[in-house]
Amino acid sequence: MPKVSVIMSVYNGQKYLKEAVDSILNQAFGDFEFIIVNDGSTDKTKYILAGYNDPRIKFFNQKHSGIALAKNKAAEVSCGEYIAIMDADDISLPERLQLEVEFLDRHKDIGVVSCSVNMIDECGRKILTRAVLINEELIQKKIQDEMCLYHCPAMIRRKAFEAVSGYRKAFRSSLDYDLFLRISEISKLANIERPLHNYRLHFNSISVAKKLQQDAYAELARRCAAERREHDKDRLESMSKNELKTELAYITKEIKKKNYLLDMYYYWAERFYLKDDYRNAFRYLCRSIIYRPFSKDGISLFLRTCFHLVFSQSAINKLKVITR
Repeated sequence: MPKVSVIMSVYNGQKYLKEAVDSILNQAFGDFEFIIVNDGSTDKTKYILAGYNDPRIKFFNQKHSGIALAKNKAAEVSCGEYIAIMDADDISLPERLQLEVEFLDRHKDIGVVSCSVNMIDECGRKILTRAVLINEELIQKKIQDEMCLYHCPAMIRRKAFEAVSGYRKAFRSSLDYDLFLRISEISKLANIERPLHNYRLHFNSISVAKKLQQDAYAELARRCAAERREHDKDRLESMSKNELKTELAYITKEIKKKNYLLDMYYYWAERFYLKDDYRNAFRYLCRSIIYRPFSKDGISLFLRTCFHLVFSQSAINKLKVITR
């Protein structure tokens, strides 16, 4: 029986799939199985996976049923002591599994361990490194308010995963946050300070394309956690589809008032600008302007970005000399 089961669900992920799969197969740690569930993809995902002839890979094809059921399926057919999460558009660095296994082996009271990540763009270029909380007490407290562990590349103790019955299908987004909140109620959570994973940011990723939906489900997860603290259970399982839809609509309305999308798009525009990636900065700024067209900071950054796009770097350098 392998020590680790790496699980991945993929839906129409052909663009980055091979890079993601190869990053797991090239891990320094070798005692793992790699369970991949093709969740009804209509692109070339099935054929890319069929091209692998590695005994560690076991892949399953199923009708499209959503990320929660697909990941639960992968976990159910796996048998490792630890469950490592992998996404089809990310890259795990070679030491990831080794260091996470060593950490969980040393800390028997930890149910989930994750790590810092390198944010990369669509072409795999590093944007910045996102550090994570290390203090376990702070993590346990902070998780009640916001997600403070990256889902991929988390490694979960199987006993903890099964104790909370895995992912809940009611969550179309932020299912990882709901899972970690429930695990935090029966065990501790932890982070490794070292970045062990490259997290890809692109317009089709959930964190960008469905940011508003993700935030709404995250708030639902927080409310469910508060109910469990008060009543030992939450009402999610007893809610009808219409009740859930109404609850999410109300939460979404509240979130829109807080300009979440503006904050997210402007944040990434600023980061791309600082990395001299003016094309991506322009793309994110165009989206942020939709939500607040008269933002003074947004307009200023937009004009500076346009300036860099219009003039070549050599022209900018000459202009700096002239204006000295």
